[in-house]
Amino acid sequence: MVSNVQAASAMFLKCFNEGGDCSIVVKHCSSAGEANSSGEAAAKRHCHVAEFRVYSALLSAWSDVFKAMFTHDVKEKSERKIEICDFSVAAVDAFLRFMYSGNLDTGAGILVEVAGLADKYCIVQLQELCMQSFKKTLKPETACEMLEAARQIGSSSIEEQCLEAIFCNPDKALPGAFALSAVLLEEVLVSPKLCIGDVQLAMLILGWSKHPVAKAHGMDIPAYFQRHVHVAGFTENEYSKVLSLADEVGCKPTLEVLWRQVKRGQHTTNLFDCLWNNYKTQFPDNGAEKPPFVGYWVNMIPSRASIGKVTNSGHTHLSMQQDQARGTSSIELETNDEMKWMIPHHAIYISAISFNRVLGSGSRIELFSSEDGSAWELLLDSGICLDSNVKLNDIQCRSKGWAKWFKLCVRKGKYNNVLKIQGILQAM
Repeated sequence: MVSNVQAASAMFLKCFNEGGDCSIVVKHCSSAGEANSSGEAAAKRHCHVAEFRVYSALLSAWSDVFKAMFTHDVKEKSERKIEICDFSVAAVDAFLRFMYSGNLDTGAGILVEVAGLADKYCIVQLQELCMQSFKKTLKPETACEMLEAARQIGSSSIEEQCLEAIFCNPDKALPGAFALSAVLLEEVLVSPKLCIGDVQLAMLILGWSKHPVAKAHGMDIPAYFQRHVHVAGFTENEYSKVLSLADEVGCKPTLEVLWRQVKRGQHTTNLFDCLWNNYKTQFPDNGAEKPPFVGYWVNMIPSRASIGKVTNSGHTHLSMQQDQARGTSSIELETNDEMKWMIPHHAIYISAISFNRVLGSGSRIELFSSEDGSAWELLLDSGICLDSNVKLNDIQCRSKGWAKWFKLCVRKGKYNNVLKIQGILQAM
């Protein structure tokens, strides 16, 4: 037997939406809107209606759900019409074309919707094809488009995968985030899992102003900037860089007002080393009596009494703790251990963190910051944002305000490393 399935598929596709004994009517309303000054959505409804003429026998051959509609005494059988209201016209078009040709050719966001249609109407072959395509299509650059579609069809599993792609690669994912609904964009930007610094986020938000889609949505870029960018974490050079772009897109007045309200501090790439240098400047090694570094400058609080044992007889507890507090000696922690740092007379606006060496492939750590040691904000989850075998230098993150407390939790494996915290330091 010889065959030409490709040719048959092409000919059959030419019959799509031609004739037919029933109709598929699509009624789809989408929300495209702007968040108000409080971050609440002010959505505008855009509704689209389309009708496709199809053959009931073909739909029934693919789907038992369709077959039941056309064989039982239900409205669809009597009216010869099926209404689809939860999916876009483009998605239904691609869905129906697949049933005519066996081929699926569509964009990232539509792919997610087609997967939802395949689930709804129990078309196993299309479900499998969508999952294969999904693995190839989901990238940081497509994650926002696919996230929006996943939210619209209520697919929590796809939504989680899209969010992970965004949180791990915000520099590649967020340039297209203006296409998200106002509510969903707000959720992404406020998430503690978003691994991004304030300067990087500022440049991305300002960059949205240049895109025609963002302009069409009427996005209030200054409002997004004010809500989500903390200029207190900028250095003078970073401020100048952001100001240049802000001027270009018409947001310069907003940034200038925010900058004037900021109390200036000292930029540091290593908080604990900076405090040590300040201590040495105030109390130089000139033979005079001087107070300890640990106490006034930095305090450390382990979660177990046995953390920090001294095995070297020539190394005292005080000298070891001082070396750990100033960041020249590693801290060793086991699974479920925690270490807290507190800087009593200073605070820092965090912009990045780093470690002296890789965490290890079997390790997972979380790092938190706090203003008061009570309410903690996640800065880093290495299991989400990082390849633990890559050396961790200048991991972009941001605190929501001035931080005086830091907590490192070992969720898996071991930790034997030195933490460095970067940002703007102030004496309180």
